[in-house]
Amino acid sequence: MASSSSIWLALLIYESPIVVEGYVNGANAAEQLARSRSRAILVRHYLEVHFMLEASHIGIVTMGNLPPSGLEHSTWDGVCVVVLTPRT
Repeated sequence: MASSSSIWLALLIYESPIVVEGYVNGANAAEQLARSRSRAILVRHYLEVHFMLEASHIGIVTMGNLPPSGLEHSTWDGVCVVVLTPRT
């Protein structure tokens, strides 16, 4: 049986906006943006299908190869899924 904290977390995720940031190393900025957008769209679709999330709650952002803040990397190749929650 799931704990009350895990149920609360699941409900929070299902009710919160989600942003999928796509990152790709590439030869030039146009290639980076095109491929990072495609990657973010694939992840958004995966979240919609496998977790039955509302498409209107999931946005995408293309980031080229700039890493998320706080990481000690000069480039980034992957995705970052951000769940936006209200401040308490």
